[in-house]
Amino acid sequence: MEQQGGPSEAPKRAGKRKVALFIGYEGTEYRGLQMQPNQALPLASAPEATVEDALEEAIFRAGGILPSNRGQLSKVGWSRSSRTDKSVHSLATVVGLKMEVQPESFDSDPEGSELAAAINAHLPPEVRVFSIQRVSKSWNARSECIRRTYSYYLPASALGLALDGGERDAQRLALLAAAWQRYEGTHPFHNYTKRRLYRESEGGGGGGGRRRKSRAEQDAAAAAGEEAESSELEPESDADADASAPQAAPVAGAVPSSSGSPDGAAGSAAADDEGAPVRKGRVKLQWKAEKDPSDLVVRRHFRFIEWCRADTEVQSLVPGGEPCIHLSLQGGSFMLHQIRHMVATAAAVARGSLPIELLEASLATPARVNLPLAPPSTLMLTGAQFSPFKRSWSGQAAAAAQWSGDTLELRERGTAAQHRFLRDVMLPALDGLLAGDEWAQWQRDLDALWYDEGELRQLLGTFATWREERRAAKLEAALEEAAAREARGDE
Repeated sequence: MEQQGGPSEAPKRAGKRKVALFIGYEGTEYRGLQMQPNQALPLASAPEATVEDALEEAIFRAGGILPSNRGQLSKVGWSRSSRTDKSVHSLATVVGLKMEVQPESFDSDPEGSELAAAINAHLPPEVRVFSIQRVSKSWNARSECIRRTYSYYLPASALGLALDGGERDAQRLALLAAAWQRYEGTHPFHNYTKRRLYRESEGGGGGGGRRRKSRAEQDAAAAAGEEAESSELEPESDADADASAPQAAPVAGAVPSSSGSPDGAAGSAAADDEGAPVRKGRVKLQWKAEKDPSDLVVRRHFRFIEWCRADTEVQSLVPGGEPCIHLSLQGGSFMLHQIRHMVATAAAVARGSLPIELLEASLATPARVNLPLAPPSTLMLTGAQFSPFKRSWSGQAAAAAQWSGDTLELRERGTAAQHRFLRDVMLPALDGLLAGDEWAQWQRDLDALWYDEGELRQLLGTFATWREERRAAKLEAALEEAAAREARGDE
């Protein structure tokens, strides 16, 4: 950032240095994190501004971005570790950019606390910079981020808990935890996102003849949310959901059933082939035994989730606050809507609206299931881990390591600032959101879920056979490999 010279001296330009900003934000009033390309410069306080609008404006006012680069993030090499969308929050977003800063400032302040304070002076209280650290010239926040951690706070009322310490509450919490842990490992999460956004292009292993996108097209798609690792958007409309879902023929001999749907389910919204009304909330079940070129599940639908944890006790985020259950998970990356679909499906299992066996089947490649979506308002990014800085061919450490260590991470003063923001801003805000009106409607939506019993039995039976065949095939392959190693004399 700029420093002023003596009375007769012109301001001395600091020069660009590649840095990483650790930021947090309470995202309720923002249209997501990412600034949209080719838009007019909005006021940072405008109702439809993004978090990056506010952040870039604050950096500019603090002297960290030149007027000639304002509003043109590509000129400063801007990158972000994760994208979150409307109403989603963060404690751990990292933004990389080439910022105007005196290089010697990091010698005495390697965590960039003074630089962060200068930017925070121009930010609204719901957006904070915790720390600013030096990184390598080629460092990119998105590509260097290898793990992302999220938290979701579920109101106790959303599970129908009586909070009386009874057996019913304990059973629902245990079922929620069991369902949540089913997501661990590597699975295709095609039923937990918009499948069409993750179809691979030509040459990518299943693109159905689609041409490869240019780099410019990929960047534009990313800005629109198609490539978002963690972009959590608002629910699509019923019309959009129906248009994007595969049209399956009904199971032979199956008839609509009220099983899985409690009394008082939502009224009819469509008609079947016979003209009879069909209630809203139907969970459509389909098993694709043969590959469908128009609806392929490809490697981009697969995600690795390292761990999933669900509290088995109800807590309050602030003294006397709303009782809630904390769900958390860590993985490499996440697709559009994925976490919110995961939360809603696990909650539906805990409430008894969906069987846990259906959740397991939904993670099978041939399964096609439309799943419920949870509100975005209590979803929060809470952690990000990065690859070590790249060393030179001779093994010499990166220049940034002298200030930021071998691996970029939030350090002591930045962690303290993050904890203050969590205590003073985030937890009170989340507690208020847990009491919002949206949860009552969401509970009604979960209660309105229903499925055809015949379709369910057929899908689960086919899934069980498919799973056993895969296990047998893996065992046979392992035995063949062991025999081959023994024949070669390998240890």
